[in-house]
Amino acid sequence: TWSTRNSPTTNFLRDVIYANNIWTAVGNSGTIITSTDGKTWTIRSSGTNNTLIRIIYGDGKYVVSGQSGVILTSTDGINWSTGSSGVTHDLSGLVYGNGKYIAAPWGNGSSSSPFIVSTNTVSWTTVSHTLTNNNNQFNSNERLVEDISYGNNVYVVYMEE
Repeated sequence: TWSTRNSPTTNFLRDVIYANNIWTAVGNSGTIITSTDGKTWTIRSSGTNNTLIRIIYGDGKYVVSGQSGVILTSTDGINWSTGSSGVTHDLSGLVYGNGKYIAAPWGNGSSSSPFIVSTNTVSWTTVSHTLTNNNNQFNSNERLVEDISYGNNVYVVYMEE
């Protein structure tokens, strides 16, 4: 049975996870809300007004990616720190696998918008790619990296065309 719950925000929410006994949702204008029961939600301070697009939990850390290269981290899902991704393009997909955190670029009109990779969420390295369509184009009107996943020693990128 599905039940409607009241949100403490009117901002658009883009992603939600359940990890380490807490529900955490992220969204527009730097919104982060948490719940221990999925019914009552609390607004948390993210320290940014950028849109937050994805949230994951891996190796004991929550990691959020978003607009303008924003990366946030937390060990408890309540207190958040802003990190430096080293990029300014939007980051949509986010995954933890094989000891690595990977954030994927979201459109931005150029294949020069790299993925970023980290083993500790503190220092990030850019990784170039050649994701294009049949006309050798990669732009926000043609193809968007929506998300990235990891399993069975393989990373898979989901793209919208």
